[in-house]
Amino acid sequence: MKRLTIMILIFVLALSSFALQGCGESDQAKLEKERTLLEIEKLKREAEEQVDRKKVHDEFLKTDKIKDYKANVPF
Repeated sequence: MKRLTIMILIFVLALSSFALQGCGESDQAKLEKERTLLEIEKLKREAEEQVDRKKVHDEFLKTDKIKDYKANVPF
């Protein structure tokens, strides 16, 4: 009887260890997914900022060219 109890306890410990290891991998996978999503959002934000800077720069060039054109046109 004692031997059977010890075997059952070892079996339960092995199963719980296996279950905990599986949960750990699942948590790590969740963390990796969250990290990846954060990196994607960061890249999107950087791309949007770059587009905004490009628009501002293009507008500046347009207004600068217009000023030069108006300055060179004789009336």
